[in-house]
Amino acid sequence: MPGHTILDIPEAEQTAMLKEWRAARYGHLLALHILLLCAQGHVPSEIATFLFCSRSSIYRIVAAY
Repeated sequence: MPGHTILDIPEAEQTAMLKEWRAARYGHLLALHILLLCAQGHVPSEIATFLFCSRSSIYRIVAAY
């Protein structure tokens, strides 16, 4: 069913999960994801939405590469 949530996670738990995710992927793992997605032709806005990061992080990582 397109448009339906598959899993109902309370907002507070989602926030905690995002915080944990952001802390765990700091450094090279986020950079690798970003570089590979850029190489496949995805735009920064799309990548930021998908990886829960900022567009400025994407530009910084691409510039460093």
